[in-house]
This record gives sequence, structure tokens and C-alpha cells, in this order.
Amino acid sequence: MGAGGFFFTILTAFAGAAMVQAKSYHVGWSAIAFSAVLNVVQVSIGLTLFGPFREAASQLEALGPLAGGVVALPFMIYYAAKLLLGFAALIFGLAKMAGGAKALGGLTALVGVVAMFANAILIVFGRDAFLPSGVAGGSGVFATLLLALCLISVVREDPEALKKSS
Repeated sequence: MGAGGFFFTILTAFAGAAMVQAKSYHVGWSAIAFSAVLNVVQVSIGLTLFGPFREAASQLEALGPLAGGVVALPFMIYYAAKLLLGFAALIFGLAKMAGGAKALGGLTALVGVVAMFANAILIVFGRDAFLPSGVAGGSGVFATLLLALCLISVVREDPEALKKSS
């Protein structure tokens, strides 16, 4: 979990730099950057609060509901981050389709919409909603993978894009 916090922190810097230097798709880069920030917060809560609250709740039964809230908060943040990554996947997937890569772009945009919808359901209705949490998380992870493939191919198509974003 600590390594995730480290990588999300680095991702925040790179996506933020790309967001301000890119000639287009600022909203997509913004979604990636803010998703990384949310993931840093989510991981930080897990690393710092889960253990102490679990221990305290096991010793004092009245802390049980509070411990549940400490667990629920990072999941809410996780779903918001995955929703943003789904949004970025939609934006860059549509851009990829417009650039001629219809299969990769279409699949990325479609999975991005699924991730947005699934994570929005859990944000609105909570972790115990009618949709299993794994569907929201899994679709967000798959959207992120496809998003990465779209962004990697952008760099391959335009080697100057890497220099512009760092």
C-alpha cells in the first residue's frame, strides 16, 4: 500500500505537468491528476487509520461504528478516483477514435463510461448498493489500463509529446 502512495504522488506531478503543458485535452489530464491526488489521500487513510481504529474498536465496542466510517471514507475516495479515471478514459478514448484508432479508442471510451457509471452508483448509494464493489473497482482498473495504452500510443506516434509533458 505504501508503494501505491509513492507512485500516486509521482503520477500527480507528471499528470499535473502534462495538464498545464498540453495543447488539448486539459480536462482529461486534470481528471488523471486529481484522481492521483484522491488516491494519495485514500492510501494515506488506509495506512494511518485502519490499524489503530481496528485495534481501538476491538477494545471498545462503542467505536465499532466509527471504525466502519474510517473504512467507508477511503472507499468513497477510491470510487471518486476511479470515476475520474473512467472520465479520462472516455476523453482520451474518443480522441483516439477521432485519430483513427477506432478499436482501442472505442473500447477505452466504452469501459470508461462503465467505470464512471459503476463508481457513481457506489458514490451515490454507498458501498452496500445493489452493485458489487468489485464491478466498480474492476471496471476502473480496466479503464485505467486502456487509458494507459491510449496515452502510450500517443507518445509513440509523437515522440515530441513526451518532451512537451515533462
